[in-house]
Amino acid sequence: MVCVLLMACDDPAPDRPEPVTPGKIDTPTTSVSVSPTAPIASSPPQRAKSRPSHRGGVPRASDGCDAGDVAICQSACQKAAGPDCYWLARRHVSGDGVDQNMDTALRLYTRSCDGGVARGCYHAGRIHDDRKQLAQAERLLKRACAGGDYLGCKYAQSYQEPEH
Repeated sequence: MVCVLLMACDDPAPDRPEPVTPGKIDTPTTSVSVSPTAPIASSPPQRAKSRPSHRGGVPRASDGCDAGDVAICQSACQKAAGPDCYWLARRHVSGDGVDQNMDTALRLYTRSCDGGVARGCYHAGRIHDDRKQLAQAERLLKRACAGGDYLGCKYAQSYQEPEH
């Protein structure tokens, strides 16, 4: 495919660059080769496939849990609080592969928070906030903020004492 831009002017401006034509273009600092039949890339270059270390600021779960195996996720969460508990809690919120259960999700988010996952603190805090358990919500949201979770900071601000 060749695209051509035609312009009609009464008085060509002296500072306007000449149109690009196939061949070689020389400028004071660079030389560029232009081909009218050069293929246009249809998609961006492919990167080497590697698993990301984080999704949305949450450390990735163990291999089996990351692949969606609920049993492995549950076992990993029982052994150590942290990312596996966080991702298992998300499943309990949505009912993805497990029974939808907000009490279980809250327990797992709190466990992930205890394991250092700031986003788990945020979600546990929001569940407490929805349940009007404001002291627990404030504590967890401030903990999320201290852990670097921007949403935790945003919602923790709503618990600040108004200045008089």
